[in-house]
Amino acid sequence: MCNRTRPCMARFAAVLLCVLIGGHSVAQAENTQPNDVDGAGMAEAGQTPEGEVRRDLPLPPGLPRELKPEQGQGRDTDHVDRSVEEALAEVEPASFPRQAQADPDAELSPLAQRLLDRALALMHDGRNFDAIEGLHEAEQIAPDHPQVVRALGLAYVHGGNHVRGRDYLRRAAGLDPADTDVRVLLARLALEREAWDEAIAYAAAVDLADAAGPGSSPAALCVADYVRAVVLDERGDALAAISLYERVLASQVEPAPVSPAGREFYIIRERGADIYQRVGDLQLKRGEPTAALSAYRQADIAAVNDPAALAARRVYSQLVMGQEKAAAETAVAFLASPHATEFDAQLISYLVDQGVEASSLDAQIVAAQATAPAGHFPLVAARAAVLPQAQTVALIDAWLADQPARLDTFRRAIALLRGGGATKDDPQALARALTLTATAMRREPRRASEYADGLLGQRIDAVALIRAMRLPAVRDTEDVMLLRLTADGYFGVGRYDDAASAYARALVCEPEDVQTQLAFARLLIGLGPQDRGKFAHAATLLGEVGFDDAWERFAIYIDYLRFSAEPGPLPEQANAVERRAHERQTRRHAMNLSAAQQMIAKRLERHPSDLDLLLLQPMVAAEANYMPQAIEMMRSLLVRFPTREDVYITGMNLYNAIQPGRNYDRDLNLYLDFYFDLLLPRLAQYLPRSRTARQMEINNLIDRAGAPALALPIIESLLEDDPYDSAALDAMVDAYTALGDAVRAAEARQRWIDLLPQGVVQTYERIRLAYANDDKEAVAALVREVFALDAEGVLPGRAMTGEIAASLLVDLSWAVGREAAQADSLQQLARFPDNAALNNSLGYQWAVDGKELLAAEVMIQRALDAEPEVSSYLDSMAWVLYKLGRFEEAQAYMTQAIARQRIEHRAFEVREGEHDPRSASKAVLLDHMGDILYAQGNVAGARSSWRTASAQDIAPESAAADPETATVVERCLAKLAALASGNEPPVSEVPGEAAHGSGVHPADRD
Repeated sequence: MCNRTRPCMARFAAVLLCVLIGGHSVAQAENTQPNDVDGAGMAEAGQTPEGEVRRDLPLPPGLPRELKPEQGQGRDTDHVDRSVEEALAEVEPASFPRQAQADPDAELSPLAQRLLDRALALMHDGRNFDAIEGLHEAEQIAPDHPQVVRALGLAYVHGGNHVRGRDYLRRAAGLDPADTDVRVLLARLALEREAWDEAIAYAAAVDLADAAGPGSSPAALCVADYVRAVVLDERGDALAAISLYERVLASQVEPAPVSPAGREFYIIRERGADIYQRVGDLQLKRGEPTAALSAYRQADIAAVNDPAALAARRVYSQLVMGQEKAAAETAVAFLASPHATEFDAQLISYLVDQGVEASSLDAQIVAAQATAPAGHFPLVAARAAVLPQAQTVALIDAWLADQPARLDTFRRAIALLRGGGATKDDPQALARALTLTATAMRREPRRASEYADGLLGQRIDAVALIRAMRLPAVRDTEDVMLLRLTADGYFGVGRYDDAASAYARALVCEPEDVQTQLAFARLLIGLGPQDRGKFAHAATLLGEVGFDDAWERFAIYIDYLRFSAEPGPLPEQANAVERRAHERQTRRHAMNLSAAQQMIAKRLERHPSDLDLLLLQPMVAAEANYMPQAIEMMRSLLVRFPTREDVYITGMNLYNAIQPGRNYDRDLNLYLDFYFDLLLPRLAQYLPRSRTARQMEINNLIDRAGAPALALPIIESLLEDDPYDSAALDAMVDAYTALGDAVRAAEARQRWIDLLPQGVVQTYERIRLAYANDDKEAVAALVREVFALDAEGVLPGRAMTGEIAASLLVDLSWAVGREAAQADSLQQLARFPDNAALNNSLGYQWAVDGKELLAAEVMIQRALDAEPEVSSYLDSMAWVLYKLGRFEEAQAYMTQAIARQRIEHRAFEVREGEHDPRSASKAVLLDHMGDILYAQGNVAGARSSWRTASAQDIAPESAAADPETATVVERCLAKLAALASGNEPPVSEVPGEAAHGSGVHPADRD
């Protein structure tokens, strides 16, 4: 589950101030002493004396990295410790264009006054566009009157058009040198845009306007101080920012919400707790933990945006000062408060990690339970963080027994029952969690999915989950809910065949269970492209579905129509029979899509505003090759639902529906015009802070604008919102790679890999990273770990295949050598005795080594039986026949191999400046052909083959991957040199009959 983190200061400022511009009212904060629930009072008498500041102390989970105290010698004291006067010494007030001379106090004509009054009333009611129309009429009557211009600026800002709003506000400022309100609003808008220079200049302009006015505006001056504080905070002037924040907090001004400046200050005062927290952050960054803790204690924990983050800051400050006992009491007191949740128990785990004794913490938690409300779950969760797993299970069982008979209590307890803690998940505890969850699902089926998500929605170790589901208590059950839960669990870790078996067993126990039927049907449809027979089973489960059926059943049936007859790509070398079969399947798919469109249209007649249906309609149209109609539908949806992110996501997904064929160029151009002219501009306008919009901005900055440095702050903000955002981490890898920072790119890639689902794909990415780091030990360990999990039957995710095993064995051979990897190769060949890749790999290796040649021939023949036209397999057969002394047969196979290789490489394109990866395989085949020809006495043919092979440019990565490839050019040159000097060339040895062996395939041996 995600750790909650403090937003960056720019967004913090925007949150504080943006509400006011819309005219919302907020209750005034009372100037009272904030509630302190961190237990400081209990700790004062027995505090540990302050020692040296611990600068190497890791931060609690969820706190931003910049809270680490500055190092004493590395601190930029001239910058961090500057005073307000020094930090603002070079700031010039903003200037405003002076318009026609106007008297700010001049009376408006009666008509203009009525229009202005009516517009202000409309703005108060939120009807900003109507107000703008009336104000433009007033502007025609009084074109340069400050009140009208100012009202227009306010109306445009309220309506969301900040660009025009800023223009009118700047005009109003030029017309009225004493108007502090418009300058305050301009400063706020600059803060929102993170235009720091503008914001601080507008703040200085507020001071000038206040001095020029007939009377002082204390609220405007306080807002100006706050703006300066935020800007200096962002620039790293910590001491100056602290002084300004404290000046704002200490102000005795009573804001008047009737004016824009008063409303701005109103919100700032309401958010005083957050400002105290920010002051504490700056003090902590300066290396002043005592002052930081004092500021944190002044922040009312009930008023801050994230109480847990404030508690974590207090705990961290005390640990930095060496006050472990006080830190423990602070954490426990917070967990006993009503502001804590069960997820905040990570504070206790953090204290244990920092050396606080677990038994002492447990005693404090037990003592706190005596005064806390009965069954206060955050304290139960805190105990689970320090108790052994067996005691945790007993603790949760006892807690559940004491709770009222409400099933939502199970959802809160299930996170602790899984047995995760700081170590890997425990299968026995997970099995208990599965059983309790199934009980909750059975008692209240309407909420069954909520209970399932309560357990399976967590980041559970996939191997432990599979082992738990194979324990007798779960494996042998006949409980339909538990079988459904295990099916969901298998589905979540990518074990789809196991999930299908669990659903089938559940239907045997209860054949009429509708939810199981639908879940099973959806799974079968997802597996259909790999096994089309599963679609027939899915159709049987769904039965006859009409347009007025329940939405879930209807949606699954539409998926069945979309995917059941999908023809897939036509093979490049397809014959006439295959082409006719593909055409028939294409026609059937078109009929299915037509039926789906008709059903959606009928359902829309009854539910015309159902967004799920409306979004499904253009997707089906695009899949049916009606891209113009699909784009028109999306255009209307973007107009109707401009603030729904799922509409934009569907619009982007239209690209995946573009089919190869006669309309491909037309559809692609239509989509690109729609994407760049309509989709992205509206997304940036209506949802600039959405995850989708930020991700698109990141991609544009990295790929199109060539500005990866500008993308990094956006990526960091996405990761603050969700530390498990794999797309953001993937973009971070690209950004650092583009910047040439290999170290940070590797760190980001490691974080991204950790988020991948456990299984072959994650292992493969880890192997690639270890390979790039030349870490042979890590590569060998990872390959053998995945082989061991597969042998045990608990490998998550994609099932092991012979092709995957062959690829992993290549990496293992690189790491430990071919000889050391042969035992692993034999084990995998025993698992997949007919797999072409494995048979070819081991057979060719034995041919190169000159051993078990007859068995190698049998293995390579199995590879050719499975895939008869692969050039590398034909080369392997030629080479083993050469080693057996059957030169004419070897030449025939090698001729086929070279011809086939030309066909395989025909469509390959090499970019300018790149090595041609085909050169390596071409050189090896020609080297082999030269040896075969020379063995038959064809010296001229051998010379020609070796000469062509020696002229190949071998890519460095090809040479690094295979020792034979690395030396092929040198071998051919040595053979040519020997021929030129009249000597025997060093051709490959042809061993005698002793190397022939038994000819029995390894998988068939005892």
